[in-house]
Amino acid sequence: MAEVPSLLTLCLDALKDHILYGDDDDDDGVLQGIYELPAELFDCLLRQLPALALHKLQSQMPSEVQSDFDIDYACAGSGRKRTRHGKFDAAWKVLFYLRWPELTEHLPYDPLAGKNVMECESINDWRQKYWEMHVQNCFDAAAERAMLPSFDGRIGEIIVPDALIKAIGFQKKCSVYVYSRLHDHCQGFGAYTRFLRLPNVFCNVETCHLLTNSRLQGLLVRRICSKMHVDGLCKILYQNRETITSLQFVNCNISLDFFDAICDALAMEDSPIHGVKHFAVRSSKLIESNPVSLPPKLVSFLSSGYLVSLLSWHSIVYNTLQS
Repeated sequence: MAEVPSLLTLCLDALKDHILYGDDDDDDGVLQGIYELPAELFDCLLRQLPALALHKLQSQMPSEVQSDFDIDYACAGSGRKRTRHGKFDAAWKVLFYLRWPELTEHLPYDPLAGKNVMECESINDWRQKYWEMHVQNCFDAAAERAMLPSFDGRIGEIIVPDALIKAIGFQKKCSVYVYSRLHDHCQGFGAYTRFLRLPNVFCNVETCHLLTNSRLQGLLVRRICSKMHVDGLCKILYQNRETITSLQFVNCNISLDFFDAICDALAMEDSPIHGVKHFAVRSSKLIESNPVSLPPKLVSFLSSGYLVSLLSWHSIVYNTLQS
């Protein structure tokens, strides 16, 4: 015989559904009532919320109310106290662990710096980590469709798999299925994306539009092998030139023109300084008439800025051009 849910469980489920599917413009004070719940009940509600509901609740909560739920706690095994961590961040951490348990032991806090998120001295933002990984999952799923020879549509219109939509807690209860497309997820959560891995099929103007709200700090691109790919990638880099600190190329065909275009896209206006600290080329083919030396513009790029704390070249095949 199925267990009868308690009154508390039913109430929490009703509040969860209201947060997920309620009309934000006609709330009737329900959200304000949620914010005024006693701490124990508020904690119970947070533990019941899926990612999308938690996101909505946190986004709409007034800052002065949210600060009331912040807590301080010492980091185990350390005499130092961590930066204030709210109950929201703790809830995001649980959701991240539940969805990607295989990543929690190896995920760096900063993919560019390589600092482990479990280090007590790190300042964590699990909400940002959660949505960044979710957006990456959406791009990975969309790539499977976009890379098919028969695909000729718009990337943003690619339908996101139901499994990814259900993972954030959204069910098909509404007449308008607002999280069905890649565009919807980029628009809703792209602002949390700091690092992305993209195949060449996403190196285009449309991806720039999809990532309008993003301020990318790191980008790993694969299989850049044509001028069309380079032109699209340069538009993405130009859009994020003020924030990019890491750039990695894997399985690419690289030429002198390629390097010139990349350097031009990352150049800062009225300043020779750029912010790239990590520049890597791996398992790629370098097509160059003089493979002994690097292209002059790349040499200038690598010697300007803060630069380059980590420059790496691995498994490069030199394909010398014959005159």
